[in-house]
This record gives sequence, structure tokens and C-alpha cells, in this order.
Amino acid sequence: MRNRLLLTLLSVGALSSLTLPLADADDEPIPASPDIRQPAIPDHLSIEVPSSFSPLPGLSKAVATTAGQTNYFDAELATGGAVAFGRANRGALYLTWVRSDRVIVEAEKVLRIALDNLHRAPFDANSPNTIEEKYYRESVHGGLSEMRWEWLHQANETINVVRVLAWKDSDSHIHLAIAECIFAQKGDDTFRDECQETLDSLALGESASISNLSALAAPIVAPTAIPEDFAVPKLKTGNLEVPSNLSAPPSQMGDVLYRGKPKPSSEDPNNRIFIGIGICLLGLAIYLTTRSNPNEKKSWSKDDPKDDPEEGGAEADDDADSAEDNKDKKA
Repeated sequence: MRNRLLLTLLSVGALSSLTLPLADADDEPIPASPDIRQPAIPDHLSIEVPSSFSPLPGLSKAVATTAGQTNYFDAELATGGAVAFGRANRGALYLTWVRSDRVIVEAEKVLRIALDNLHRAPFDANSPNTIEEKYYRESVHGGLSEMRWEWLHQANETINVVRVLAWKDSDSHIHLAIAECIFAQKGDDTFRDECQETLDSLALGESASISNLSALAAPIVAPTAIPEDFAVPKLKTGNLEVPSNLSAPPSQMGDVLYRGKPKPSSEDPNNRIFIGIGICLLGLAIYLTTRSNPNEKKSWSKDDPKDDPEEGGAEADDDADSAEDNKDKKA
């Protein structure tokens, strides 16, 4: 939920950097999209925007959409809108208004939650020491609660100046009006003065109704920085160093529930017998595989005439003829 609040307070600054074109002339107006109209500020609010601030309908729609998705009052639903103005090469101004959808009995408690959520949002959504709070003040006058706040985003080098009005109307609905200026830390002081005057001009309109609002509880202090005495632990890599005086506690034998078969030792004489039998069986298998078979037909090669079956057959016929001639001579 606080991350969504940050979209209202911080992300609009990123949107403005994309929406605000850089101009060579300081007083050159920022071109607006003809397809989107700038919403009107409701009658129950009044603010004096300098003529040098150009309306930004596209950014107004984006901020209003983000505001509609933000749970300002935690579980209590709300309805509202937003408008945005800007000046080229200077900064932007945002005005957001929300109203609870239903009657709130404990208005002071819900408003306390809303202001604390707004206050803590940038701290919760950024790394430590990124946000530097310049000042934070709250007050209640005549049923109207006011919050003034300035903080610096050191990474972006931007300053946010915020003024919030919170009240309960005659129908016991609670309201928030959030006016915010964002500009560069090293920007023109003239724009800062104009922003401050614009925030100071924020007031309730004639149609607004205010009921009695008691003093709110003390605000939750936002974590502005890490304490100096806070030691960040450092992780070491490599071999683990064990203190010499560290000794293991004596072991205690409990009841034996199951004792498995002991693993045979490599020094067991039976192991040597099994190894010898295995070697003999392996040798026998190699012998039976490689020895010649007397019934197997001999292979022959074309290069060796003796192996040629046809030539071998001719030699056998010659031997038979010689044997028959010898028999005739003897006769």
C-alpha cells in the first residue's frame, strides 16, 4: 500500500520528466495533447496557479489514475482526482484530492493513518539514506488538519515540497487535498518561490463543509537515516576460522532403535578371495572368447593364391591324376 502511495508522491516526478519537454526559452509554454482535456479543480478546493505554469492533461490523467488505485485510508475506499501543471526546465506541480466513499466514525484515527502513510511512503520504497527530510510539521486549526513537508531525493537530486489539508465534512466523510511541487535540487530559486506561494494559496472552497475535528495523535517518526552506531555485519568468504578454545560437547548415547548391517571392511580376508575368483572368471571368459573353433570355416583372401578355393580345387585334381598314373605303371 505504501508503495502505491509512493506512486503519487514520487512516480509522478518520473512521469513529469517524460512529459515536460526541454525548451530554450524559460517562459515558452509546454504543448498539451489536444486529445486529452485538463480536468477541473473541484469547487470545494481553491488554489492559485501561476500563469507561467502550463496545464498537463496527460500527466493529470496518469496521476489521477494512480490516485484512484491508492488506498490512502487503508481499508476505506475513496474517490478523487488530480491535476498537474509544469514549467519547462523548472519543475511540476500536482494537486490530488480524495474523499472517503462511506461515513467514517473514527475520523481522527483514519486521518492519522493516512498522514503517516504519506509520510513514510518515500522512506519505505527507497534504500536507506536516499531520502533526506528537511522538515515535517503538523497542526490542527478549526477542524482543519494541515501537514507541511519537504524532503530531498539524493539519488535523483530532486526536492519535493508537500502541503496536505485533511478534514471531515458535515456528512462525516473524510477528505485529503495533497498539493506537491517537485523541482531540481540545483534549480532556479524563482521557481521554488512560485511553488511555495502556490502551495500556500491552497484553501477550502465555499462549497466545503467542515465538522469538528479533534487533535490527531502524534505522528510516527519516519526513519530519516541509519543510526551512526549501527554496525552492518560483514560476511567473510574462505576458510572458516574456529576458535581454539571451542570444544564439542560430550556425546550422549540414547536408546538404539535400529542397528543396520555393518559395512564390510576392506581388510577382510574374504574380500581378497572374492577378488581372486573374479579375476579367474574374467580370464576364463577372455580365453573362451578368443580361442579358435575347429569347425569354423577358414577365411581366405584374394591376394593369397593358396587361399583361393578354385586354385585349391585345381591342385587337388592334379594330385588325384598323379596317383592314378602311378597305379597304371605298377600294373
